[in-house]
Amino acid sequence: MELIKPLEIKIKDIDGIEQTFIISRLNAMLGREVIAKYPLSSMPKIGDYENNKDTMLKLISHTQKVLPDGTKITLNSEALINNHITDGETLMKLEYEMLKYNIGFLANGSIQKLAQKIKEALPDIATRILSQSLQSSFQKR
Repeated sequence: MELIKPLEIKIKDIDGIEQTFIISRLNAMLGREVIAKYPLSSMPKIGDYENNKDTMLKLISHTQKVLPDGTKITLNSEALINNHITDGETLMKLEYEMLKYNIGFLANGSIQKLAQKIKEALPDIATRILSQSLQSSFQKR
C-alpha cells in the first residue's frame, strides 16, 4: 500500500525515547468510516471496544515505523504494532496524530464537545424509546 501525503513525525514513548513514524492521509472511504465510528466507539460505557479496536487497526495500518537504519515497517497487523510500538501510550499518541492529520475536528477538542452533547441527550433518547415501546405494547393489548 502506498501512503497518501506521507508525513514524518516524532513521538516520545513512555520512557522518553523518541520514535520516528510516518503518518499518512486516509482515502476518502476509510476517512468517512473513521469519522463515523471513532467518536462513539471510544466513549466509555457507550462505546464498543472491539469496534473501536478494528477502526484503530485500520487507522494505524496507514502508518509506518522508521527503524534506526531507515527501514520503514508498515504497521498493518496487531503483531507488527506490538513489535514496533513499545507501549499503549505511544500507540494512543500515534492514533491522535493520525486523527489530527486526517480529521482535524476529531482531534481539536470538538470530539469532547460532541461526546458531551451525546451524553446529555442519552436520558431523553432513552425515555422516548421506552415511552414509545410502552405505548406500542399497550396498543397491542
